[in-house]
Formats: sequence, structure tokens, C-alpha cells
Amino acid sequence: MSAVKNSRREVRAVALAVLQRQTTRLEGLAEDLCQNTRLLKELLGADEGVQANTHALLATLLPRLPKHHVGSVMDVVLLGFTGHSNPRCRSQYFVILRDAWQQHDELRPRLRPPLLALLGDPDPALRSQVLHFWNTALSGSLPERLRELLADSLDGAGQWAARLERQWASSTVALCLALARPEKSYSASLFTVPLAECEFSEYSIDTTSQNTLGVAPLFSQQWEASQALADEPEAPKQARAGMVRATLGGTAAPAGFSFSLALPEASLSAPAAAASASATQLPPGQASASIPGLAAHQKVFRRLTKWQGAGGADLGRVVRRREAAKRATAARESKVALLRQYRKGELPDIIGLSPASFFDPLGITTSRNSALAAQLLQALYTAALDVASADQQARLRAALAACFERGPSNPGYVAALQRLALADRGAAGIVTIPAAAAAAVASGGLQAGVLQVEEALLFGGGGARDAAGEPERKKRRHARVAVSEPAVRRDESAWALLCDMYSQLGEDHLAQVAQAAHIARCPGTQEATAAYGARRVAAAFSLYEALMEAVTDGSNAAGPAGKLQASWLLGGQEPSASEEAWWFAQRMRCLEELGAWGELLVVVDMELDDRAEATGAPAKDSLLFDSSDDWRGPKYLRPFVLACLFQNSNRQRLTELLSSAATNKSRRVLLEGHAAVELAAAAAMNCAWDECQAEIEAGWQQFRSRWGALDRLSEARRLDTLTMLQPLAELQEAVDLLQRAQADPGNFDAAAELSALAARWQGRWPGPAARSAAACLIVANVREGLLEALDTTLKRSGGGAWQEVVRLRREVALDGAVALERQGFLDAAQDLLGVAGASVGLERFTEAQLRIRLSQVHATPGSTELRQKLQMALAAMLKAAPAAADAKAALRLALLCNHLLRDTDEGNAGANAAAQLTGTARAMAERAGGVAALFVRSLLQAMRLGGGAVEAQLLVPRALGLLGGAEQAPRDEWAAGWGRVPLYALLPWGAQMLSLLDGAAGDALLPALQALARSNKQSLYFAFGLSRQHYGKAGKRRAAVLEPLLASGAMERFADELHALTLPLQRWQGWQHRLEALILSRDLGAAFKLYAEEAFPDVIGRHLLPKHVAPVTVNQQVAAAARAAFEDDRAFGQGGKRIASMDQRTFNAACTFVTGKLARSSDGKVDLARLSPWMAAYTATADEGEDAPEMPWMPSMAGLAAGAQAPVRITGFGQSVRIFASKQKPIKITIYGDDFREVEWIVKGGEELRLDQRMEQFLDVANGLLARDPGATAHRLQVRTYAVVPVRSSLGMVEFVGDTQPLKQAIMQPSLVTKEDAEKADASYLEGVTKLAGPGKTTLSDQYMALLQANVRSEAVVSNLHAAEACVRWDALREVLLRYAGSAEAFLALRRAYLASLAAISATGYISGSGDRHLENFLLHSATGALVPIDFGYSFGTAVGVLPIPELAPFRLTRQLRGALQPHDASALLAAPLASGLAALRAGRDALEGILEVYLREPLVEWQREARVLQAMRRKKRDASPAEPGSSVADISHISEKIGVVSRKLAGQHPAEILITELTARHAGTKHWSALQALVRGDAAHDKRAAVLAKGNANLSEQEQAVCLLEMATDAKILGRAYSGWRPWL
Repeated sequence: MSAVKNSRREVRAVALAVLQRQTTRLEGLAEDLCQNTRLLKELLGADEGVQANTHALLATLLPRLPKHHVGSVMDVVLLGFTGHSNPRCRSQYFVILRDAWQQHDELRPRLRPPLLALLGDPDPALRSQVLHFWNTALSGSLPERLRELLADSLDGAGQWAARLERQWASSTVALCLALARPEKSYSASLFTVPLAECEFSEYSIDTTSQNTLGVAPLFSQQWEASQALADEPEAPKQARAGMVRATLGGTAAPAGFSFSLALPEASLSAPAAAASASATQLPPGQASASIPGLAAHQKVFRRLTKWQGAGGADLGRVVRRREAAKRATAARESKVALLRQYRKGELPDIIGLSPASFFDPLGITTSRNSALAAQLLQALYTAALDVASADQQARLRAALAACFERGPSNPGYVAALQRLALADRGAAGIVTIPAAAAAAVASGGLQAGVLQVEEALLFGGGGARDAAGEPERKKRRHARVAVSEPAVRRDESAWALLCDMYSQLGEDHLAQVAQAAHIARCPGTQEATAAYGARRVAAAFSLYEALMEAVTDGSNAAGPAGKLQASWLLGGQEPSASEEAWWFAQRMRCLEELGAWGELLVVVDMELDDRAEATGAPAKDSLLFDSSDDWRGPKYLRPFVLACLFQNSNRQRLTELLSSAATNKSRRVLLEGHAAVELAAAAAMNCAWDECQAEIEAGWQQFRSRWGALDRLSEARRLDTLTMLQPLAELQEAVDLLQRAQADPGNFDAAAELSALAARWQGRWPGPAARSAAACLIVANVREGLLEALDTTLKRSGGGAWQEVVRLRREVALDGAVALERQGFLDAAQDLLGVAGASVGLERFTEAQLRIRLSQVHATPGSTELRQKLQMALAAMLKAAPAAADAKAALRLALLCNHLLRDTDEGNAGANAAAQLTGTARAMAERAGGVAALFVRSLLQAMRLGGGAVEAQLLVPRALGLLGGAEQAPRDEWAAGWGRVPLYALLPWGAQMLSLLDGAAGDALLPALQALARSNKQSLYFAFGLSRQHYGKAGKRRAAVLEPLLASGAMERFADELHALTLPLQRWQGWQHRLEALILSRDLGAAFKLYAEEAFPDVIGRHLLPKHVAPVTVNQQVAAAARAAFEDDRAFGQGGKRIASMDQRTFNAACTFVTGKLARSSDGKVDLARLSPWMAAYTATADEGEDAPEMPWMPSMAGLAAGAQAPVRITGFGQSVRIFASKQKPIKITIYGDDFREVEWIVKGGEELRLDQRMEQFLDVANGLLARDPGATAHRLQVRTYAVVPVRSSLGMVEFVGDTQPLKQAIMQPSLVTKEDAEKADASYLEGVTKLAGPGKTTLSDQYMALLQANVRSEAVVSNLHAAEACVRWDALREVLLRYAGSAEAFLALRRAYLASLAAISATGYISGSGDRHLENFLLHSATGALVPIDFGYSFGTAVGVLPIPELAPFRLTRQLRGALQPHDASALLAAPLASGLAALRAGRDALEGILEVYLREPLVEWQREARVLQAMRRKKRDASPAEPGSSVADISHISEKIGVVSRKLAGQHPAEILITELTARHAGTKHWSALQALVRGDAAHDKRAAVLAKGNANLSEQEQAVCLLEMATDAKILGRAYSGWRPWL
């Protein structure tokens, strides 16, 4: 060894090689090596050759080393090895470690980390050796192996910790997958015969099953979660013979969903269900061309379809006929031959598939993709728990908890641990919340950390799950059985952590709700939090100040409403430390959002003084960088920078701070991380432009760093991060402007350049979705500072423009005020508008002031002072711009006029509104023809200049309503101004205009309708056909003018063919209802005429063929089979002669006789040619021209924002349709357009779709109102709508909503809520209802009415509801969202969308009175988590006033819907968004009421029937003489009542009083009436709605309205009396 030590570097490699070969002869070599550890360190740190030979020598000497020296030598080896690119060197290093592991057990703890680190070696051969070593060294049990890798992998890792964390997920997956390799079955084929030789049967793939999930991607076609119209989930259809799906799947199904799949029986390990028809193979060598009778037109692709012969009879039917004639040959003829023989390669080669075919590529992929490795590791961990014993599970969970307690920070490692913790709710109570939160913060995985903490709060204490995944159940006081519900932990520190994480993620609403529910003890805190959430920032600031003052001295504290008593603010409670910390944080945040920079600096200084005094810090400014008590970083640094930056008097303090930080790297990093934009702005304001450029570059780098670390689903954080871009870009523009000035000073016009710069800025302001006013205020202040700095710099070269700068600064303030108003921050907007002043231009200032005043009136509708200011604004607007030449100004003027009209009597709006004005405003309004005329003129002007702007569109229904009033002036204004409005802006209101054609507005609207008919004929075609049925004499005269313009043979044929798609039975049922109504009214002549001229020809007559012609279509086949039944004397007789003498009994008997002959069609897929040969053969041709049928559509607010849209011509139809299994048998068709897109529609016959269409239009307008409201926008409130196109009175088309499934189907999955669970709950609920109703109640209606009587105790009703709830798990819907998501980030995004859609649906559903909200009337969108409401047949109070068992809940908010929002209380979480939604709808009540007026002019058939039913009930109660049947007066009165109810809801009247009004017609005077009213109003001692009602306010605030509605929707006393079919327990 001495020779090696003294030799030169190039000689050492040779010497070491010689020593290796001579180790057996050199006895003392091992001892010499142990004594020269310094030399050994030097050799191991040498070049590649020396190090390789050193390792080789050590590998040879290791068995001969003295035992007491091995440890020191291995220490040198472990510390000395630096790694090499040479795989041979790394391989020898592994050999040393492996041999040491095998020979010296005491060294294993030290050798474990480096050996595990070698699993990430880049060399596949070495990695394979290491993997083999660990596969033999670790336990052969999957649970134990995972435990070892969790518990021991990082213990004492030291220098290897970072590397091990980085590769841990991939290494663990590889080691777990390696367990399967020694098994013989690992390489054995999964299949025994080729796919083409198999027999096929239908098999259901359940992705929750381990047996079938693995093969799903191999065989599945694209999975489609879709809208189903069946009352019950459609049973899987058995495969038809020959159905072979050989195409590889496009997408995999989300976990938990089932879809139909054809699989070979031979390949399935699980037993198949009932086998369907089989497909047999052709004899070897026989091609399909040799099959006799093969139709020449038959096309065979990868899926085999049944052969169709002449006459439309498929081969299966031919076989059945032959069986009837030749029983002996049935076995042979019942099989269907494949249509062709597959060539090699056309079907997947399944013989070569083995488990290794899947696992080996998966292992390679996960070694390169840590995110995929984490996902697979989650599945392996779950599998390990499934096979582990209870003791093994406990040890595995303890090991997982220990990993969190280590405080890991590597993002990949923490993400993998979080996935394991979220996959195992049994670990929720073991992993501590602080450890989970700390790991999430350190790694940046906040979303997973949030979900982990939520799960711990739900299941970690008192709510843990059993092995089956069901939460432990706790007893409820009145429950007969246990009820599953979460026991949310009341851990204030945990909730405080969660609130911080929510805030960091931008989930302010969740943070506020959690803080109010679990941290706030004082009423003042909750009031302040609610004010801040409603964007009443000034009020929130005053409350926080008052709270701190009350705590300080306990005296009265000044608040937003004068003197606030400390006793009220604190409520006798002692605020916790977390609550006080919330006050301080929110106070600073309020000051930022008010732009009160001076006050903000005072608060920061006070806080720093207190901390300096408490900690004894020598320098107060040093505390700005202290983040020891806040994991989010230094809490005062950025507020201090902002406050100093935007105040000239304090900017020097910022300069001093930056100077002190210039030499302190850590402080500089903190400044750039928290105030990158402000640093660049400070440099610009100091005219240090080179420094500004450098800071801009640093800011861009900071943005890229932040953006790259964000998850794509972190919407709020991404929006917050994007706010950096605007000021950075504008700072760069300022630098570029100076560069141009320096490059060409002679031609540089400072005033013009600055004006151009400000003009570019004018359209760039944060949008309505901004979460904070601070972003807008920072932009405004940076712009003002930039303009001043630019002027200062340009003055130095003689090019300043101070006057222009002053003007531009004021314009910046003005534009900022308008932007803040759009965001809903009215306090900051008003302050910024005061900075601008009227000197910016009277017209622009007045327009901005008007915007703010209007918004303030919306926010405070009862304020007389604000309304006086509104009238002053009108006078200023009229004086400044009587012609309103600007689109925005014209729109503001129209909005103002609309508000004045709203305040007046609805019947005399125009005159009264003008009379309300005083002075100049009144004179100017009268000169314009009145407020109503001024409104119409301003609106048309705004639409002319702004096109289809959504805000203007929302006022069109109001204008159309004024046209039908008594005043002529609005009609004159319309006639004079509509021609300059783009026609596409009028198109959405075509149906409303057509409904007005019969009234006073008809002549004014006719020219506009003529223009629309010429340009968009087919868009009005169906609506015109439906409206003209209701016209009187004047309407028919005007319709005659439109008729030639709207005539279209192609559209009429299209409508006929759509009608033919409706199955005969459903068409007959539609006629049956009409005939029955005529027979009941004893108008037998009209009934005979309807049957003979319309009903019989439609169902039978026109589809009959000559006897020698075989029927082909379904209609022809049914007509041929059912004709005799219709003409039978037991039915209607020849030509319908028996109808003239029928009564209701004989009519119903005849209908029963013929119905059986009509019901001959099946559900599922059907060839289009069997229903409509014309559609099947249709191909658009050029000679059709403009008369070619166009794609149906329904105009929307969102579509109008995009401008005019060219019509889409239909080019063809899909060749197969799907018949749904629901009662009306709707049919899904596919239509191809010339825009190269295909659209799926559902054709529904036998029912009227005008109500659905109007509801969708109502929701579309509501979406527009929600989109323009800042509060609703902040909560992302929107309702997913779809197109509904009524074609005829009982025929229409509904847009198919893809990627959805009914909510009931989503919840009632076998792995969540089984059919047996649901049946048990149903039985329990009905049994309780029957028992509570008492004896003698034989009908359901009687039983439920008995529940409403006073002698039935509410406690018993509530107990019965809870007993039914106990039969099913409470969190099924939450589990569905978790399965949809697949990750914590996706789950939080899905839940956010779910919450927003639930709030929007609840707000719009309440206003529109949408009833019958059972679970099948909601669709759940799998991609977004949003709910989609469908089927509005029981809208506008029908479910309350007409149904025998009234629906008392205002909207559905049952336990499953609430459970999806846990661990938060659903009512608390929904209160703010619901109130925002109601505020937006109430602010736009004119638009909504304008839409509803069409119901009066075109009453629906169902509503007319309702009116007659209620009229008959009233007559029965009064015992009065009957009125004439079908009285139009009763119809109009009934519809007016419905619209009146909507108006009362929009006015804010108490929901309970409105509900009682709706119930009066059917229930007043009954035995249960008094008890029913008491139930609805609530108990004053316990129910909030009763307390609100006791205040006596005629109209409630939106917040009070929301509280009452939420309580009524969740009140168990109300839900416990709901109809069982509504399933209130689910």
C-alpha cells in the first residue's frame, strides 16, 4: 500500500490492478488497508480509473477484512464515493455494499440508504441487479414490504435523504411489482385461444372490480357517460349475435362506472352473467363473400352488425320464423355466422399477453415518471391493506404517519405520501394534522394537504371508517336505528391551519366559512366576516376595528352603524388567539382593498413596535423579514412596501429598506419573492430606469417560477399569479417609451406618446373575476406613479408634458373606479372616483358616477338618500349627453330609466316615473317623451353601438313589455330605432316578439319580424307555427304578412320526419289526452273530428301500404298490425264511429284494447332507416339552396357575445338511433352539419316542450344576470343550459348533454348505495309514514295529508326520516366526486364547481318554482362536477299548488347533496353564494318578468289543465255552480298568479308566506291547513325563518332570504313529510 501511496496518479491505477490480482498472496494487505484510511479516502476521490480499481480491490478484500475494521472502511467507502459516469465503477460500488450487507448484519442500517439510492441508477443492468438484491432482501409480503420501505427507507439517510425522497415512489413501485416476477403465472398467457375463435357474450366491466379492470382498456370502445332518460337505470342489453368490438378503447372509464363490453368468455376469470346470443366462427378458409344472401350494400368494419335483408327483417327474425316451421334444425339455424374472416393483425393478438405484458412496461414507465409512480403506488397500498391483517394494517399506518412526522419537503415524495394517506381513511386519525399541513406547505402540495386535513377532521376522531369504508355510526336522540353522519372534530388549531391553507390557495370563501363556524366565538367576528365576503370592505374594516377596541378597553366601540356595544360585538365570549389573529390579518387586508395606504402603514408600524417590544429586537425594520410565526412568509413585508411605495411622504423609508437589503442576500430573496412588481415600480418612481429594467427581468423570472409550481387546477392561485403580468408589462412599456425618446429626441412628442400609452392602458383592468380590489388599486397607483416619473425624466431632456400628465392621471383614477365598480368594490370605487374629480370630463365622470350609484342602489335597495343621488345622476346624464352617442353611456342611461320605472306602479310606469323627477331631470325626460320612451331609445342606441352586448340584451324583455303598454311613445321610439340594430341582436327575442304580434305592439314589431324572417327564416319557423295558434283577428292579419316569408317545404318535411321518429304508442298517447279532454267536456263532435282527421291518420292511416307491399318501417309495421284493433267495435269502430257515443269509461276501455297492439318496439339501438328512410338517405345537395334544413339551435347570451353566427346546414344524419327506456321513449339522433361537427339531439314526442324551452331561456337570461353581478361572478355562479327546440305542440328536440349521468345513477352504484340499501330505506320510510298516518288511510295521498295534521308530532316525523337515512351511507356523492377526480387538486376543483352549480340551481330554481327535483332530474357532469338541471315539467309552483302531495322544500338540499360539501356545513357554505345569486336575479327582475309575460299571451296546455283542476276544487269547496269548461278567464288568472308569485320572490317577500299563498288553492279549509301553515312558518323558538318573519319586514334582504330558504330546504320536519318517490332520505 505504501507503493500505491507514494506513486504518481497515473501509476496508481496500474498498481491497484496488480494488488487486486495478488490479494491471495499478500497476507497483510487487508490490515495495511485498514490502517491507511486517509489513503483510501484519497483513492476513492481520485479519477475514474483509480476509483474503479480501488472499488475492485475493496470488493476482493472485503471478506478478509478484520471484523472490527469493516465499519471504518465502509464509512470511508460511503463518504468517499462521489459517483461516476462509468457504470462499471458504480457496479463495483454496489458489489461492495451488497457483500457488506450479506456478511455484516450490524452494518445494514448504514448500508440501507445507499443501497436504496442505487435503485435510481441510470444504467438498466445495474438497476436490475439492485432490484433483484432488494427483492430477496425485503419481505415477500406486500404489506410488510411497503411497511419496511415506509418505516426504514429514510431512517438515518443523512446525505442520501434528498435522493431517496426524489426516487422513493418509483423505487417502491418497482420493488412491489417485483414480488410477482418469481411466480410461474407471471409469464403465462392470459388467454388460451385466439380472439377470432372465441364465442362472445355481453359482460359488464365494473372498474371497481379487480377482476375486470385490467382488461378494460384492451377491449373498450370510447366510454360515454351520458344523459339517461329512463326512470330506472337501464339494464345492460345482451349482445346481439355477431357483435364483436375489436377496436381499442379511446378513453378509459372513471373509477366506479360500469359500461357494457363484449368480451370472450374464454378470457374471463369471473363467471359471466346470463349468456346472450353467441357468434360462431366460419369454417377455416371460408371468406365472407361465400355466405349466401349477403347483401351487396352491406359494409363491414371492425364491429360486426346484423345482416339486414329485404323488407327490413333482420337475420334473427328470419331464424325465429324458420324455427316455428322447422324445429328439427333450430340449433343450427339459430347461430349467426361472422360476416367475414379476419386477416392476421386485424384483431389483437391475445395469445401472447401475460401479466408481464402489462407490468414490465408499467415498471419502466413509472421509473421515469414520478407522478405516475405515485398513482400506481396508491393502488398497491390499497391492495396491501386489503390483504393485510389488522396488526399489519396498524403497523403500515404507523409507518406512514412516521414518514409525515419526519417533516419531508421533496414535492414528489410528499405527493406520494399524501396519496397513500388519502387512499386510506383508516390513517386519518394517525397522521397528525400539523404534520400533514407542514408537509403540504414545505412541498407545495397544498391541495392534497387541504384534503388530507379535511379527511382527518371528518374521519380522524369519532368518525373513522370500518373496513368496508362505511363511517362508524353514532346514535341520534330520536332515531330508531343508527344514523351515518360525520363527527367533525372541533379542533380550533386544526381549523386555523386549514383556514390558512385555504387562503393560500385563494379559496377565500372556504376560509371565511370555516373561520366563522369553527374559530369565531364573537358575533362581531361573524358579522365582519360576512361583510367582507359580500365585498362591503369599509363596513368589515369598521367592525374589525371595533372588535379590537372592545377587547382593549371593553367600552363601547364605534362601528359602521354608530355606537356598537362591546357586549354585542363580543357576545360575552373571550376571543381565542386564532380569532384575534384573524382580526389583525383581515384589518390589514381591508386597508389594502380600500387603498388606505397611510392607515396601512400606521397599522404595520404599530404591529412592528409591539413585536419589537415583546422580542427585544434592536431594529424594527429587521422584523419585516421575520417569518418565524407564519409559514406563509413575512406577514408585514409586502404591506409595508405597498404603503411606502404609494405615498410620496414615506417613499424614502422604502428606499432605505431596499438599500439595507442590497447587501443581505436572504432579505433580497424575500423581497423579490413577495414584492417583485413593487420593487420594479419603486425603481421607476425613483427614475432609476436601468434598475427598473433589471427588476422587471427579476419579476418575470419570479412569475415563471411561481407559475411553474402551480397545479393547472389551482384556478384562484393562477389568477392571483397572473396579476403580476399587467404591471410588469406596463413598466416595460414605460421603459420602452424612454428608450424611444433617447433614440430620437428631436421627433419625440412627449404629450402624444404619453396619451397613446394611457390609451393602451384604458382597456386593461382586472376583470370582474378578481378576488381583491388590491389588484386594481395597485395597477392604478403604479400607472399614476409611472406617468409622473416619465414626465420627470422627460423634463430633464426638455420634453415634459405636465398638463397632459395631470389629465391622464385623473383618467386613470376614473377608469380604475369603473373597474372597481364592475368588481363590486363600491367603497374603493367611490374613493377613487373622488380622486379623479369632474375635471376629467363631465360626461365620463357622470357616466362613472352613475355606474357606482346604480350598484349602490342594488346593494342598498331601501336607501332614500341613494335614490335621490340617483335622480341627481340622471339630471347630470341628460344634461351631459342627451343623445347618448356612446354605447356605454346609452346603456347606463337605459339602466337608470329602468330603475326609475321599477319604482313606480307597474301599470303606469312611464307617466309615474317622469312625475317622480324634479327640475331639469323632469323637463328633459318629458321632452324625450317620458321615461319609458327614453328607456327604449337609449336601449336601442346601446344595442346599435354595442351590438349584442349581454348587458343590453338583458333589458330587451323589459322594452318589449313597455311596447305592449298603454303609452304610444315607446312604440314610436321602437319603430324609429330598431332598424339600426344588428338583426342578430334581436334574434334571441324572436319568440317573444311573435307572442306580441296579436297585441298593441304588433304593428311596431311586424317590420322587425319581417326582416328577421328574410335573414333567419328557419330560426323563426317553428316558433311562428306555435305562436300563430293563439292569435286573434289582428294577430292573424299580421301573421299573413309573415307566412310567405317563413314558408319552407324542407323544414316542414324535417318536422314531419321528426314526428315519425316518435313511436306509434307515444304518438297515440298524445292524441289520447286531447280526445279524453273533449269527451270529458262532452264535445263529442269535436272529438270525432279530431280522431278521424288527425289522430287515426297520424298513427295508422298514412302509414298503411297496399297489401302486396311488405311493411319496412316501424310505423308501417305497427299500422298494419294495429289497424284491425282500431276499427274493431270493441275499440273505436270503422272510421271512429263509436266515438260519437262514448263516455270516459268506454273511451278508456277502447284505449286499453288498442294499446297492446301499438307497443311492439324495443329499446336500445335501432337503424334510422326503420324509423325514417328519408333521414337515413338524406344528403345535402347544392340545388336545395337556402331551403335546405338547418341545424336546430337556441340563441344564448354567451352566443351573442361572440357576434353574428352563420347558420349551419344539415348535411346528414347518423345511421343508428337510440331509443331510451323511459315512458315517452325519446330517441337520440345524430345530426351532421356543414361546419364538420356532429350534434346529438333527443327527439321527444307526445309531450309539450315549450315550458322546457322557456325555462332554458329563463336560465340563460339568469346566467347573464349572474355574469354581470360581481358577487355572483366571484362565486362563479352559472347554470349549465342546453338547447330546447319545440317543433310542434307535442313534439320537440332537446340537446343531448354529454359526459353526464343522472345523479341517482351516480350515487346508486353497487360499491356505494346498493339497490338493496335503497329498497330498505324506501321500505323503512314508507312503513314509518303508514304508521304515523294511523289506521284508515288507504291511499298515499291520505297518509301524507295525515302527516300534516297537528296530532302528528314532528319529532316522530324526523325520527322516521333519520331511520331511512341510516340505511345508506351519507357520503356517496362525495365519494363519486373523489372517484371522478383521481387527485386532490381535481377534487377541490370539482367540489368548487359543484358548490357553484348547486347555489346557482338553488337560486334560479327557487325563483322559477322548479319542482319535482328528484335525483333523476339532475345530471352530474363528470369532467367538471357541476350539476345540470333537467325536466322542468313541474315549474312555477306546479309541484306546490297542484300535486296531491305538495313539495314544500324550495329546492333540493338533502343529505347526499349536503354530504358532498363536508367537512363544512352545507347551509353555511351555500349562504353567501345563494345570497349573491338571489341579489343578481332580484336586480334583473325586469328582464325575468319580461320573459314570463309571454306565458300570458301563449298559455301552455298543462297550465290550462291545472287552471281547470284548481277551478273545480274551488267550486267544490264553495259548492257553487260550475263555470264553463275551459274558461279562458280562469286560465289567464291562474297564469297571472304564477307570474305574480315569481314577482313576489324577486321582490324579496318571505319564502314561507309565498309558499302558503301557493298552497291556499288546494289546501285551504282542510283539516291539516292550520298545522301546514305552522309547519311552513316554523317555530319561533327554534327556526330562523320564524324569527325573520317576526321582524315584520315586507321585503327581506338577500341574506335573510337565503337563510330562510336554506333552513326550509334542510328542515327535517319538512323533508320528513315529502313524497317517498322524491327520496328525501337520499
